[in-house]
Amino acid sequence: VISPAEPGTKVEIPANAFPSDYSIAISTGVESQGTKKADETMAANLGPASRPFKKVQIDAYGPTMERWSSNLNAQASIILPFDDLNSDGMVDNTSPAIRSKTVWMWRLDEGADLWVRQPRSSLELADKRVVLPTDHFSIYALAGSADTDVSLSYAFPVPFRPSGGDPARYGAWADGNRFTNLPSSGKIKIYTISGELVRGFPV
Repeated sequence: VISPAEPGTKVEIPANAFPSDYSIAISTGVESQGTKKADETMAANLGPASRPFKKVQIDAYGPTMERWSSNLNAQASIILPFDDLNSDGMVDNTSPAIRSKTVWMWRLDEGADLWVRQPRSSLELADKRVVLPTDHFSIYALAGSADTDVSLSYAFPVPFRPSGGDPARYGAWADGNRFTNLPSSGKIKIYTISGELVRGFPV
């Protein structure tokens, strides 16, 4: 089953998962009082970077349009993609920015209005999607987690020497010194060569 709004959003259902013919509905862009409350709780406990950036509701309806609420007779797979069009390792249009490698799938506990992390979900980074085997349909979300990895972070240009006569190599006062591949949270501290703190500011 493929979502018309988001073709990459899919549900793969094996034969005999239902006792009779059922219809599947995939709703994207889901917002409700329950999801909003769950969003707020997760952001408060895990930080703003953990707030879900994609939500999908999956339902099954029988011949008389009754909603299926039991477990499936066989496991289905829920596939939720995310965007990283420039392949920079960051999920597009997220603020604070979320690193693709931290994305997980979550399920809404509708009784408690809480997002529950799905440990069986697997991140397929090359395909920019998360896959979850499940025997239950519900509201699902993609969310990242706070990232403090600085192994790929660096400042440029180095050395910063705006009076060096070569702006392309040494930089210019108008551009300043810049940083790239920063984590979603942290603090930058700049020191002189003798170890004196010049300035500190959050990422």
